[in-house]
Amino acid sequence: MKDELVRLLGHADLQHSVILVFANKQDLKDAMIPAEITDILSLHNIKNHD
Repeated sequence: MKDELVRLLGHADLQHSVILVFANKQDLKDAMIPAEITDILSLHNIKNHD
């Protein structure tokens, strides 16, 4: 997922698009918390997208 996100965000048509990450199935006991998802996808490193 991370590789695909990086590839998509590098596309010229998506240069300043807004990103929305759905954390689906949060009711499951093994679900990742938002901080884990942020770290795994390196969302804090994305600077040119809201």
